[in-house]
Amino acid sequence: MVLHNFATPSKGSGNLYGVTYFGGSANAGVVYKVNPDGKETVLHTFTGGADGGNPVGALIRDSAANLYGVAYSGGADGKAPGGSLARDAAGNLFGTAEIGGPCGFYKLDPAGQETILHTFEGTDGNQPYGGVTLDSSGNLYGTVLESVSTGGAVYELDTGGQLTLLYSFTGGADGSSPYAGVIRDATGNLYGTTLDGGSGYGVVYELTPAGKETVLYTFTGGANGGRPYGGVIRDAAGNLYGATDTGGKVDTGVVSAQAVIAASMEAKPCPA
Repeated sequence: MVLHNFATPSKGSGNLYGVTYFGGSANAGVVYKVNPDGKETVLHTFTGGADGGNPVGALIRDSAANLYGVAYSGGADGKAPGGSLARDAAGNLFGTAEIGGPCGFYKLDPAGQETILHTFEGTDGNQPYGGVTLDSSGNLYGTVLESVSTGGAVYELDTGGQLTLLYSFTGGADGSSPYAGVIRDATGNLYGTTLDGGSGYGVVYELTPAGKETVLYTFTGGANGGRPYGGVIRDAAGNLYGATDTGGKVDTGVVSAQAVIAASMEAKPCPA
């Protein structure tokens, strides 16, 4: 079900927070707030230097209203973090980096100390563009764009550092190239999107704790949209919401009840 066809910005309810990949005085992106009246306030303008540049993924917010996110470029080590962060009760942040060291999962403690949790070697996966989801036990769930299969995979990383393959996409009707990460419900089911596969324009999928995938929706690239770079969010009733990069009335994407636009970036493999 298409909820909105993108043409001009529209108003919403409550303050909205987000990032842009480009724009700002250095064309390195900004963090912004939009109030219920549609007024935008730029909260931070990236310089592309020590403060980073080209932010990606969704922001997360703590109880004190602090916002957390990642910037794809700039900074000190430039390891190209991608997707959204996850935060635990102790204030530790968890995320992914797609190139450099690590190409995998990392933790950042409240003091800013980084711990590498897993580095992909190519044989176990490649290009973790999406962010991570954290369960109540501290296990992490994420995706890789490429894996030992042709279509990418969904992984679990437990608190002991053990990586478990939960599902490997075939590249066919079940989807291909999970660019975004996953979300998790109270019973342990995972939900996400693939950029390709299905009818060629991606799918929305559900993955049970036992690793059984169900395709919930297949995009056609037409009026219902196609190629969802972002993942999904879920309400209390179990409805999924998100957006697609293409399709709709003017081929600029739609907001649908099935799949949030992320910046489109050139794929870069993990180092050999």
